[in-house]
Amino acid sequence: MKIITRTEDPTRHYTSMKAAAEASVAPRVWYVDIENRISITDFVPAKPLPVSEALVRLPVLLRTLHALPPFGKAPFNTSCTFLLNNGPALDGFLQKFQAANILPKVDSAEFFARYAELAAIYPHDDVEMVLSHNNVFKPDNILFDGQRVWLVDWEAAFLNARYADVAAVANQLITNDEEEMVYLQEYFGHRPISTSKPDSISCSRSPTCSTPRFSSFRARPASRSIGVELCPNSGTISGACGRGKSTWPTKM
Repeated sequence: MKIITRTEDPTRHYTSMKAAAEASVAPRVWYVDIENRISITDFVPAKPLPVSEALVRLPVLLRTLHALPPFGKAPFNTSCTFLLNNGPALDGFLQKFQAANILPKVDSAEFFARYAELAAIYPHDDVEMVLSHNNVFKPDNILFDGQRVWLVDWEAAFLNARYADVAAVANQLITNDEEEMVYLQEYFGHRPISTSKPDSISCSRSPTCSTPRFSSFRARPASRSIGVELCPNSGTISGACGRGKSTWPTKM
């Protein structure tokens, strides 16, 4: 049983959770009470999930989730794609970040140059928005019961670019090109295509690059297993740019 103590309407939360449960992505939902913000679902006894299995199981799980019928957007964006949404909220965030001088000047200049490059070419297409979990960067929300993998805690679920979930999970798993290939092939359901068209998600670090880099998801994992019990330092996981050898279509 879970009781939401925040005051916002939990309708979107419960709607997405029930849809995911019906698709066997989330544990079975026994009861929801929107007015009192109460939900009861199956309890999942978590067990360690080896990375070798996670590389196959998790992208398939995300593919199943992202294929579900979409629903309304949320009034906020708590995922990394927030940085691609133009508007005063983003402008204010970037101004505060730049004014804080967290990075050395050289690194800060490169960061904002790379960000501007990505924001200018990332494909904004509302038709391509999918039902996304948006909180899978927390290993606690990915549970393995020894037979199946489940996603829990659907409060942040809303329509979003599929790559928010795909990248968040990849950052916990992928450490080399071979793992990246397995992960992406399981998600897309086929091997990468060779193309230089602008609608593909990969390119080199060249400043003249005309497409977003998809294979820039790298990680320094806290553990070589996924699960609450084995990822106490998950907050230290960070990504770094890769070499972008493979290309994948933006559309499924």
